[in-house]
Amino acid sequence: MLWLGMTATPDKRDDNIAGKNVYELFNYQIAYEIRLQQAMEDKLLCPFHYFGITDLSIIGDDKADHDFSIL
Repeated sequence: MLWLGMTATPDKRDDNIAGKNVYELFNYQIAYEIRLQQAMEDKLLCPFHYFGITDLSIIGDDKADHDFSIL
């Protein structure tokens, strides 16, 4: 059986998978790895602009009322 795991955040731990990162889940067997800068230099990804939003108070306090379309 072959398991293929793909992630944009390999070092991030996730409580949903027993607190392990993707390296641990696949016994550190990595078929291919490329980092963001290299992928952009190889023209596998296009340049992008990231806009972080730190004040989410404009979308409301109750999760049921969140309206992300106003962002």
